[in-house]
Amino acid sequence: MDKPSKREIGLYGLTMIAIGSSIGSGIFKTPSEIAGYLPSEGLMLLVWAIGGLIAICGALTFAKIAAQFPYVGGFYVFLKEAYGGLPAFLFGWSMLVVINTGSLAALSLVFTSYLSSFIPLSDNAQVIIAIVTIAVLTAMNIFGVKFGNLFASIFTSAKLLGILFIVFLGLFFGINHEVNYLNTSFPTAS
Repeated sequence: MDKPSKREIGLYGLTMIAIGSSIGSGIFKTPSEIAGYLPSEGLMLLVWAIGGLIAICGALTFAKIAAQFPYVGGFYVFLKEAYGGLPAFLFGWSMLVVINTGSLAALSLVFTSYLSSFIPLSDNAQVIIAIVTIAVLTAMNIFGVKFGNLFASIFTSAKLLGILFIVFLGLFFGINHEVNYLNTSFPTAS
């Protein structure tokens, strides 16, 4: 096994990376869609709490494994230790070819869809901006871990501030009980 990696990121940076990995760009869109399927605010909070518990369990599991095997490679190292080289190799290639590429493409498209809410963009412009976004993020990470970490910390902090702002609005401006959850109209009896 290789020697342990040099620690270049502090606690704040690692925390922001973990939060940024768990809370994706869809955080501002997906909850409203889920809430549309639930009949009450209490159920929505219950769904969030269960999701949070699952996320914490996963984070603690990976933290324990990472402390046990502090080597560069993450999942690859963990799978290699548990199942051998072939499954780790196949997982590494599937991450490169399918998993990461698909999620990055989806995230960049979500970003351009949010951007188009502020700046009118055609579908072709959204695709071009998504491609440029991926290229810029790739270049930032090529410059080194510290530079990529700085970028991740800034944007994850901004995302958290946005979430706190939404929570603030919800807590201090109340709940509109006039919402029609079914969005349907029923014929009246004549």
